[in-house]
Amino acid sequence: MGRSNYQGEWYKIIIKSVSELFPTEEAKRFYNDILLGITSESTYEIFSMKFAPYGVNVLVHDTYGGALHLNQCIASANEKYSQELGYDVSEINVNVKNARAPRGGKEKNRSIYRSAKNSNKLLFRTVQVSGKAAFNIFKDDIAIKYYIHGCFKDLENIPVTVLAYAILPNNAYFVVSTYDQADASIKAYFNSANVTYSNYYADQYVDAGFVFNEKIRIKEIAGVKNIIPAIINVHSQPIIAGLASSFTDYPHTSYMEEAGTGLASLEPLIKVIGAKELTYAYLNAHRTNETRSGGRVFLGFAWTDIKPEKLKFDADLEAILAKYGVLGKKNIPEDVMIEIILDVNEKGKYSFNYIINRLFVDLNHRYEILMKTFVTMLMRSQLTFDECASSLGLLGYSDNKLIYDIIYKINEKTGYAYDYILGKLGFAYPNQQLLVKLFGYIKEKYGFSYGQLIKKYNLYDEKLLKYLSATL
Repeated sequence: MGRSNYQGEWYKIIIKSVSELFPTEEAKRFYNDILLGITSESTYEIFSMKFAPYGVNVLVHDTYGGALHLNQCIASANEKYSQELGYDVSEINVNVKNARAPRGGKEKNRSIYRSAKNSNKLLFRTVQVSGKAAFNIFKDDIAIKYYIHGCFKDLENIPVTVLAYAILPNNAYFVVSTYDQADASIKAYFNSANVTYSNYYADQYVDAGFVFNEKIRIKEIAGVKNIIPAIINVHSQPIIAGLASSFTDYPHTSYMEEAGTGLASLEPLIKVIGAKELTYAYLNAHRTNETRSGGRVFLGFAWTDIKPEKLKFDADLEAILAKYGVLGKKNIPEDVMIEIILDVNEKGKYSFNYIINRLFVDLNHRYEILMKTFVTMLMRSQLTFDECASSLGLLGYSDNKLIYDIIYKINEKTGYAYDYILGKLGFAYPNQQLLVKLFGYIKEKYGFSYGQLIKKYNLYDEKLLKYLSATL
């Protein structure tokens, strides 16, 4: 029987470890599920896996992603597997080789393994990628700029062009064009960028694995006449989220990007409607009565459809702002900001992220506001850390740095001992590993010596002191 008629590249991945990596059938199934999950939204198909106690050989079929993205997928799978089962990921070696197609394979009826039926016609799509629930994956301006300018720069081999984008704290919106009818190129494009950003997030903040939702929302734009409205919708997302009042108030969109200098290009649109017509239609669609600097024009907030829940929130917020004697949402003092967040959250059960988006809180200040909100809630109530997180719509939020700063701030405000603070947070005592990391963090950030920290946190437990003496 001849070779299968799959199109694209084949790769053989040899994964080995110096220690026993797959000791049980459950471990093999777990790794199998992780790898299938990571590659399910990409252009890769896992054709076969052959496990041995010290490794696994994987045969992979690929249409667009290439070996670079495949290596990133494997690295993510190994990292997740190692974290869950307690392995040292540095002991796992990966070798990716080109392979020949297997003999006799019957082609599966999946569109990503067939050449596009529509390969001579440009197609346009809207795309949304989102961070995991309770994350703000784009924590500051630097992170957003890295995502825009760093994560897509080496993907020229994937036939996707970005026409418009808007990057918000936990969501990114795009209009793209492609010749690939099956959307495989789009999935490969964003999966690759998102793996790169997840690695950056692990280096800069906390190692949380793949920080994006696995599902990439892709929707066809039906007809050329709907492309420009789709671009307007993308540029309007910061306005809808309460982060801006006009197109020019928010820096992280393609509307604020100088032509030819960034990620976005209108060349695909020029191909289908012509340069002059495009320029006229594009500017007209964004125009109201006011023109901003640089020839840019903007669309006022009144253009958007205001949802009923937003009207209710605005009414609740207005009443609470009046209670604190605050006029307007901007330049609210930080101590008043915390009180407003807690009151709005209690009154309407709005999430922390929703509230701060509507209060125009700068990205660079959101972590500090979040930390102080937690501290205030914990000190005023009988809620544990997890219960506070649930109340704020952040259940599952994971950031060790936040835990350390909360413990430090509570101690600074009250002088409470380490064991008492852990009890308030609902954490187990003595939690030795947490204590060691906490002391290392405070020593580096605030300049305390270990002796000072032992006194500061009233540590008298002899066993715990012996552990600290042996560890620090």
